[in-house]
Amino acid sequence: MMKMMMKKMNESLSGKNIAGPVLRVSGISPWADFKKIIKYYIDCVKFDERPSCYLNSRTLNDKFIFPILPLDWLSVVDLSIEKVLSFDLNNTQAAFLRNVVCMREGQELFLGYPVQLYSTNNGSFLNPICTIPCEITSFLNNNLKINPQYDQADFNGQWLEKGIHKDHQTALLRAAQINTNDANGTFAYFDIIKAIGAIGSLLGDKLKDTVLDPDRPRTMLDLNSAEPGIYNIPVLFVGERVKYNLGLLKELKKIANAPDNELDKTALSYVFKNPPNLIENNKDIEYPLPFLAMNQEQENAVKTSLNSSCTQITGPPGTGKSQAVSNIIANLVFYGKTVIFASKNHKAIEAVVSRCGKLSDNPPIVNCSSSKNGEATTWVDAIRKINNTALFNTNSNSSAYFYKKISSLTKEALSIINESIEREIISATLAKDYEEFENRTKNYTEIKISSIINTGLYTNKEKIELLKKIPLESELFKKKTLIAYFQRTIWYFCRFRKVAHLALFFNEKSPELWSKLPDRLTPYDLVKYVQQALHDYTEFEAIRNLKSQIEINENKCKKFNNAEKLKDRFAEIQKILSEEAPKALIAKLNERLANISDKLKGDLQNLRVMLNSQNYSNFNSQTSANWERVFTDNISQLVNSFPAWASTLLSLRKALPLAPAIVDYTIIDEASQCEIPPIIPALYRAKRVVIVGDPNQFRPVITLSANRHQNLKFNTHGITDPNLQKYDYQLINSFELANSFPTVLLRDHFRCHDVIADYFNKTFYNGRLNVMTDRQNFKLPKNFKPGIIWHNVEGTVSNSVNGPIVSEEILEIKQILKEFKDNDFAGTIGVITPFKAQAAALEEKLTSEFGSMKWNFIASTAHSFQGDERDVIIFSPAFQKGLGDSYKWLLCNKENSNLTNVAVSRARALLVIVGNRELCKTSGVHYLQRLALYPDEYIAQISSQNPFESIWEENLYNTLVLAGIKTLPQFPLAGRRLDLAIPELKIDIEVDGEKYHRDDSGHRKADDLWRDYTLGLLGWKTIRFWVYELRDNMPDCVMKIQNLLNKISE
Repeated sequence: MMKMMMKKMNESLSGKNIAGPVLRVSGISPWADFKKIIKYYIDCVKFDERPSCYLNSRTLNDKFIFPILPLDWLSVVDLSIEKVLSFDLNNTQAAFLRNVVCMREGQELFLGYPVQLYSTNNGSFLNPICTIPCEITSFLNNNLKINPQYDQADFNGQWLEKGIHKDHQTALLRAAQINTNDANGTFAYFDIIKAIGAIGSLLGDKLKDTVLDPDRPRTMLDLNSAEPGIYNIPVLFVGERVKYNLGLLKELKKIANAPDNELDKTALSYVFKNPPNLIENNKDIEYPLPFLAMNQEQENAVKTSLNSSCTQITGPPGTGKSQAVSNIIANLVFYGKTVIFASKNHKAIEAVVSRCGKLSDNPPIVNCSSSKNGEATTWVDAIRKINNTALFNTNSNSSAYFYKKISSLTKEALSIINESIEREIISATLAKDYEEFENRTKNYTEIKISSIINTGLYTNKEKIELLKKIPLESELFKKKTLIAYFQRTIWYFCRFRKVAHLALFFNEKSPELWSKLPDRLTPYDLVKYVQQALHDYTEFEAIRNLKSQIEINENKCKKFNNAEKLKDRFAEIQKILSEEAPKALIAKLNERLANISDKLKGDLQNLRVMLNSQNYSNFNSQTSANWERVFTDNISQLVNSFPAWASTLLSLRKALPLAPAIVDYTIIDEASQCEIPPIIPALYRAKRVVIVGDPNQFRPVITLSANRHQNLKFNTHGITDPNLQKYDYQLINSFELANSFPTVLLRDHFRCHDVIADYFNKTFYNGRLNVMTDRQNFKLPKNFKPGIIWHNVEGTVSNSVNGPIVSEEILEIKQILKEFKDNDFAGTIGVITPFKAQAAALEEKLTSEFGSMKWNFIASTAHSFQGDERDVIIFSPAFQKGLGDSYKWLLCNKENSNLTNVAVSRARALLVIVGNRELCKTSGVHYLQRLALYPDEYIAQISSQNPFESIWEENLYNTLVLAGIKTLPQFPLAGRRLDLAIPELKIDIEVDGEKYHRDDSGHRKADDLWRDYTLGLLGWKTIRFWVYELRDNMPDCVMKIQNLLNKISE
């Protein structure tokens, strides 16, 4: 048996890929940089996950042993010299040896020291405190030689995160990590000696031995009788080096070895190739289908994504990113494309999958992400489902039928949009011309303006041009020099007559425009007169041309179709499309499945059985190669049959096998929360990419220390080229990786009340949002108004093992919830705090009393609320006097401002802040200071606004008042401000020719069309007037409004 173990050990060692210095790759290949970067990422992913393990005491001599180590095993650690440790194994440790020999991929041998013993109802277990990965160098005659990798030492993640006060965690990490370069400029490693010293100092009350001395450790510990505590003893054990990222590491290694011609086909070529592939933009799909309701910006995001090889979609919370993504997926499926939708978190997956599920009983997307019941669909399940294709109805109308019908409607919709754009271009031009005409003529009487426009002066352009050519040097007549005298004399004899003749021409032709020419004029007076006349003529000519242009554009306006009729037809088309598009999608999906050949079904079934087999050792290399060909030949057919797949990034390998460019698109959601490595396999599987996220939301949580990262990046992998710093593992997230892509910003916000949205809009988004929330759907507690309210609480921080707790805030929140309960509040409620300890205390104090309420109640940290929302959010900042520096940093550091942004933006109708308002005001932290000023700042801002945007709105308002019609100027509704509104009758009165809108790229938008369409969905009727209509026939405009009122009243 021992010989068999030795043989297996030698095979294991001979096949082991021992990491060493990475050689600089030649720059010939355009993928050379990527190959270097992906190896750097592999190490970053590996070290970002601390070894996390505990040892059941019953597995002594099976999963772990207590080794007898040499005296100086840890006394001197020189990282440049290998240090081999040798010790003998006895017969009682045969099971441990077997586990060492048969380690699975991802398992490693570790030295742990010291250890902490715990006692539970299920027995005792050990937690190694510091872990050191070990390389097995040899095994001979029961003698095991290992080479500890001291440069990879770290704390045991499970021990560090459980049962230790956060301040102790921080102190231990600081003790073990040196934050500066040493004298030689090399980067420091985890200092295990200092870590052990800090453990003895900080946790001395838990020590069961006199001192922690690695040179004189225990050799044995009786686990049956030993008391819980920390012991001066090492353990040698088999553990998981990575737990969550093992699958990712396997795929990254495969991609690192992929040939260039395969990588060229993938979406990676737009990000990592040097130089990157040019981004393709076309207009294959001019009008995306509204499978789900879309606003104008969402429609633009969908259209851009469908027509570009790379797209970045960004938008703050509540702007409908999931709605846009769902429409992208449905459109891709309908137009014959395939897509992977992936995200780091399950909530993002569920948000899109649930929307797509509303389109048909047979959803267009395969959900490979674990659902609430723990089940997940895989591509193997998809193969099984192919056998049931006879269940799909193919007797209904074909997708070609729907395509023809939809094409006709989309062409008409495009025509309406184009006319609306042209209308708005004219409107914008008129607005500009009206304003310029007003400025140029504001000092003239109506009679003079009429003379300027109608004078015949402009027909004598020859004389005007002649006048422009005559030098008129008035300064010449002021000089008293002899030279000036001769120049005046020459001017008098040569030019005086011409100038005088032209002066008479001006005076006689249009005497109403200029002052009368005196009978006697000095040459100087004559020149001044003509100079002024010429200046006035130039101005009058500009006024006349401007008036002519205005008349041309006003005549164009009269030829436009009626705006209300256009809007009504556009709304009708949208309604028909929203009804027909899902039917077309179902027909398309059914046809894909129905067209699968019997041969393909057989091949895929064989493939499923083979890949489900647990006995891979029965396949020789030739058999595996044959199956690989079967897989390669048929995977595209499988994906075409099931064209949309949803999965978390780390579960993607279960959704679809790793193969280059097997789908047309990959969509990465919540990209700002994701490091770069997890998206690489998704990009490898696709030809095109859409990146979705919000840079002001949470960033990735990276535990890899800065020092270790710097060492991996610069020393191990040589990532020193300035052009490669954009791929930094710690500083750059997946969203930022796509900053060079064409970007679509979603600005229309639909979730939060105006006051709540105004806070985070101005604080975090530079006022770029359009708040369009429909207030009619708010659910509010009795006697509460929507918005932001403060409950000022001055409390004291008490520190638990897991962090700060402010009991005063908890008691106040409990009283608020009791009031909601007594008033039978029927909405949803969440309580958010920055700190885990406060969240746990809130959960404990509140859930027992309020958890049974139908509030979908949860009390947790902001991180747990990412992607979620509630009618009412109660925010407990726990920002009180006595808050420790490490916790204050979490709340107040600018890098963590997204924590407050997430907390506030979860509230739909009401945000209740329970905390120390005065302390926030004086904190010096701008986002806390500003939050303390709300809602007062918003109220002051609204009260100071001008009720009218133009003189024409004001004139119409005043005329309507005289006619007995009361309107509200600049009425807020669904994120818009209506020029004049009659809310009780839902009438919106708009003045065209006053303002215009452009999108981010400067292109005109059919804004008024979409605006009226949106209001129409809310039951509002819009009536529009051009400025010239108000100017020329105000009574007729008022009569039209009165007629509409009468019609609605009937």
